[in-house]
Amino acid sequence: MTLKKYYLDSRAIDWIEEVFTCNTSLSRFLSDSLPLRSGKIWTYAPVNVHEGSLYNFSEGGLLGRLLLKRKSMTSVSGEKYVLEEIPDCSEELTSYLFDLFQTGTIDSCLFEDVMARANDLDIQERFSDSARFVGNEVYHVLEKSNVSECGINKIICAVNLSWHFLCVGSNEAMDFKSLQGENLKWYATKVKLLVVGAYDGESFVFWEPS
Repeated sequence: MTLKKYYLDSRAIDWIEEVFTCNTSLSRFLSDSLPLRSGKIWTYAPVNVHEGSLYNFSEGGLLGRLLLKRKSMTSVSGEKYVLEEIPDCSEELTSYLFDLFQTGTIDSCLFEDVMARANDLDIQERFSDSARFVGNEVYHVLEKSNVSECGINKIICAVNLSWHFLCVGSNEAMDFKSLQGENLKWYATKVKLLVVGAYDGESFVFWEPS
C-alpha cells in the first residue's frame, strides 16, 4: 500500500486531547505531561487524498478503495451474509514501530487495552507475556529485548478499536514487571512517540516532541 506522510496543524491536537478523555491512568498522565503544542504531528494517508479529509478524524473512508476488502460468507439462521473486512493501517504501523526498535529510537512501547480487564481469560492465556495491570486497567508492554513484528502486530490487532487506540514509545529504561501508577506517570514524561487511533480505526495520528 502506498501512503504519504502528511503533517497536521493544531486541529490534530484537539483530536489527541479527545482521545485522552478515555480517562485511563495513562491517558490522564499523558494529558498532564505532554507538550503537544511544541511537537510534530502527522498521519499517513493515500497520496491522492483530499487534504481536508485528513481533519475528519472520527470518520472512516480515508483509505477509500485503496485496499481490497477481504470478503467471506457466513450463515445465520439459514440466511447468508457477506462479511467485508474494513481496511486499516495496522500492518504499516507494525513495520513502523519495528523499525523504531531496530534503530534504537525507542526501547519500549506501551499499549492501552481499554476493553480488557485483568481477569479476562484471553489476557491470561494469549497475552500473559505482554499484559501488565494498573488496578483493573490492562496495558501491553513490548521491549527491545523481546520485540518482533509478529508480537507488535498481535497487540495492535487486539487493541485497535474503531473508537480508540493509544500507544507510546520511549527510549528510557523502566521496570515493567511491577507496573504501577507512579512509574506509569514517570514513563508518560519520557515519551518519544505517541500514536492514537483515528479515521474510525483505519489509520493513526502520530506525535513526537520537537
